[in-house]
Amino acid sequence: MTHQRTGSQPRALAHAVHAYATHIDDPSVLAGALRHTAMRHCSVGVRAEHYPIIGRHLIAAIREVLGEIATPSVIDAWSADYNQLAAMMIALEQDRYSSAAQALGGWSCWRGFVLTDRHEETADAVSLTLGPANNGSVVQVRPGEYVSVRVYIPGENLVQPRQYTVTATNENSIRITVRRISARDSLPAGMVSNVLCDLAAGALVDLSAPTGGFRLPEGDAPLVFITAGIGVTPAAAMLRSVDEIESRISGHEGRHLILRTTADHGRPSAEDFAALVTDNADYLLCGPAGFMKAAAEALRAAGVLSARIRTMYPKEESLMCWHLVNPLRPIINWTGLPCLLPARTAWAQIASKLRNLRSHGTQLRANPN
Repeated sequence: MTHQRTGSQPRALAHAVHAYATHIDDPSVLAGALRHTAMRHCSVGVRAEHYPIIGRHLIAAIREVLGEIATPSVIDAWSADYNQLAAMMIALEQDRYSSAAQALGGWSCWRGFVLTDRHEETADAVSLTLGPANNGSVVQVRPGEYVSVRVYIPGENLVQPRQYTVTATNENSIRITVRRISARDSLPAGMVSNVLCDLAAGALVDLSAPTGGFRLPEGDAPLVFITAGIGVTPAAAMLRSVDEIESRISGHEGRHLILRTTADHGRPSAEDFAALVTDNADYLLCGPAGFMKAAAEALRAAGVLSARIRTMYPKEESLMCWHLVNPLRPIINWTGLPCLLPARTAWAQIASKLRNLRSHGTQLRANPN
C-alpha cells in the first residue's frame, strides 16, 4: 500500500514492461533483472493466476496513454509482449517455490510464526524473535537473506507484507529487526513497521521462505561495510550479531569500526567515502537508496571497480522490478498509472518494433538464462 500511495509501484511496473519490450529481440540482456524480480515476487506470494489481472489493467493503461495511436495491432503487440514476459516469470517463480519447499525445514509461500521474544534496540527499533507456529524446524538462512513478514493492518481491513533482513537464526527461530517509520513531509507512516513494533509476545504473523541475493562475496578479500540507518541489519547478520558489532570488531587487528551520526557530523561526503578505500577490498553498501548511490559513485571516483561494489538493491532492480503488494486483494490505483508511464511516443515506437519483429517471422527468445 505504501508503494501504491507514493506511486512507486505502478511506475516500476510500467518501466519493467517497457524495459522488457525494449530488449524483446534479446531478453538475455535482462536475465539478472528477471531472476531478481522472480525472487522478490516469491517473497510476497505472487502466483501464476495473478498475472492476467495485472496484464488486463496494464494494457488498459497503455491504451489510455497511446490514445488514437492504440490501434488493434499495437495493442495486440503489447499484449503479446506482456504475455511472453509473464510466461517467463511464472516459470522462474515456480522453480524457486519448488526449491524452497523441498529444502530441509523449508516451505513455499507463507508459513505461520509466533513472536516468542522482543528486544528494544533503540527508541524506534525493535528485534523480534519468531518461531514456527507448528514448532517445526527452520531452513538454514544464509547471512544477508531476508524474509517477508505479513501482518493484518487494523483500519485497512487487509494484510500486508514487508521485507526484513534475518539478523539471527537457528534451527527453531528467525530474528528480524524493525524500525518504526513515522509519517514525515508527504510520506505516509509505515503501515507494517508500526504494527510489528507494537506486537506483543504470542502474536501470530506469516513469513515467506528466506531469500536474497545480497550476500558475502566469495574469497578472502578485505570487506568494507558501509551502512546507514536500519541498513546495518544485513551487515549485522554477516557479522553474526546485531547487538555486539563493536565488541566483535574492537580488539581484533585488521577490524575497524567508524561510527558517525548525521546530527553531529552531517551526511558523509564523497571524501568521507573515498577515505574508506582499501587495497583489493570488496564493498557492501546497505542503507537508503540515495546513500548507497552516493557511496558507490564516490568509491568509483576513487578508483574502485564497479565489480567490487555490492548494494542491498542491485542495479537491475531499478531497471525492472515490480511486485503485487497484496496479490490476493489487488487494490491498485490503476487510474493513476498512465501519468507514470514513459512517453506515449516511446510506447508507440516499441509497439512498432514488436510488430516488425513478428511480421518478419522473428523467433522471440523466451529463455532469460
